[in-house]
Amino acid sequence: MSAAAKRDSVVNQSDNAVDLRADPATRVGQVDWPTVMEEVNAYGFALTPQLLSPAECKSISGLYDEA
Repeated sequence: MSAAAKRDSVVNQSDNAVDLRADPATRVGQVDWPTVMEEVNAYGFALTPQLLSPAECKSISGLYDEA
């Protein structure tokens, strides 16, 4: 399998959306972690579905000090 085909396979598997209305711990629990582990072992990386809303990302980024 070519590198591009491997990448496309991993990207397509990351499309399994989680319910962003659920609390973050529930969202993490909705991820297919065995598949993520297989992808890391096979390709050295894995993509997860979106776990945070844009507002949550902005809030978290505010926790970092400005350097």
